[in-house]
Amino acid sequence: MLVFLHEGLGSVAMWRDFPARLCDAAGVRGLVYSRPGYGRSTPRPAGEKWAPDFMHRQAREVLPALLRALGIERPWLFGHSDGGSIALLYASFFPEALRGAVVLAPHILVEDISVSSIREARRVYLETDLKQRLGRYHEDPDSAFWGWNEVWLDAAFRDWSIEEEIRAIRCPLLAIQGWTTNTARWSRSAASPGGCRRRSCWRFRSAGILRTRTSRRW
Repeated sequence: MLVFLHEGLGSVAMWRDFPARLCDAAGVRGLVYSRPGYGRSTPRPAGEKWAPDFMHRQAREVLPALLRALGIERPWLFGHSDGGSIALLYASFFPEALRGAVVLAPHILVEDISVSSIREARRVYLETDLKQRLGRYHEDPDSAFWGWNEVWLDAAFRDWSIEEEIRAIRCPLLAIQGWTTNTARWSRSAASPGGCRRRSCWRFRSAGILRTRTSRRW
């Protein structure tokens, strides 16, 4: 089973047909879901603000509860952006509970480039039709956008980091990070040398692909 964990403004619908195509290619079943506050899942209550540990709570509480309820044991996780961070945290908290993880552009800490990009997203949301466009993917676009945007711009979130947690990861890990991105730097990603153990790492520069070393313990 391959479980997909969406990005900070993602949802089931925003994945489009990618999960089906990947699962068909890999010959596995897949699970795609929207986290609370996103997509067609229960909206975030009005006025509720997510705490700086919201990704830790998703990994330690929400995802395990979902997998237990569905009877899913030892899945593979596929996470993008915030979902990638949640996948890394789950792998660090429950090292025997999954077969492996694939993470695309996960956040390891809060960088200035990330904050600047998210601050610009706020301006775009307030001044353009972004809310209407997000309405195609979320029952309550305000729930999805402000839950994500406000916590990332909260001063208390600036010290958030999972650098220590990911050192505990023991499962196979494929980490993919763009060489140039508007949300994070390669040097501070899970795919960077020293990020975590038992990993195969790829970085992308334009159309080219570079690969870093792979652990011999696989």
